[in-house]
Amino acid sequence: MSKLRARTPDEAYLFVELVAGGEEPVDLYRLTEMVLDDNRPVLRVKGRHAGRHHDFEITMPPVSQKAALRGELYGCGHTPSTLIDAGQWRAVELWACSIIEQLLEQSGGRGLDPTALGAVAAHVDAAYSALAEIDKFLPEGDAEIPDDAFWTADGIAIRGSQPGAFRRERLVADEANYRSMGEELATLQAQVGHDAGHSAAYVIGHDAEPPVATPGGSTSTATYSSLPQK
Repeated sequence: MSKLRARTPDEAYLFVELVAGGEEPVDLYRLTEMVLDDNRPVLRVKGRHAGRHHDFEITMPPVSQKAALRGELYGCGHTPSTLIDAGQWRAVELWACSIIEQLLEQSGGRGLDPTALGAVAAHVDAAYSALAEIDKFLPEGDAEIPDDAFWTADGIAIRGSQPGAFRRERLVADEANYRSMGEELATLQAQVGHDAGHSAAYVIGHDAEPPVATPGGSTSTATYSSLPQK
């Protein structure tokens, strides 16, 4: 495997899950170790998972003290990932939306407690960030993501099953939906802080449902079930 570079730890851990794969969740604590090399984080990956041995490293830029902005969980700026292709980012987006839907269904219309509210907010940011990563592959003025943005078997399969997901109009519309949902959640979380010490449930408006609900293509949601949580 050639030299691998991630833009954030979240992207590095996600790549490990995508590479290791398999039917069972990846034990990142057993398989990975984060170290510093000349003040640069390096994720060392070594061990067996799903019958395969893995031994590689992923380097990252020096740790930034700045808090990541909403939608920039996996990388800031406009440069697309060199590790994860556009189709795989779509799978991550769908995974996050499926978790959001599960959390909302579990509330049974009674509202979300503070823990569930935080979980929904984290997964909305994951979905928003994954969509932002897809958008980084879109050349200015083009109507859809180009062929060279798909280089893995999974990514190509997802593009074939969901071509509309990679068109500019879809990306623009769902970006607005994620932003709106994120803003509403931030307001509710601020209210949680204000109401600390009191028992309460918080209801998300009907217009803030996730833009997509269930995973598609050939990718199983189990692949992403052990993603590190914030």
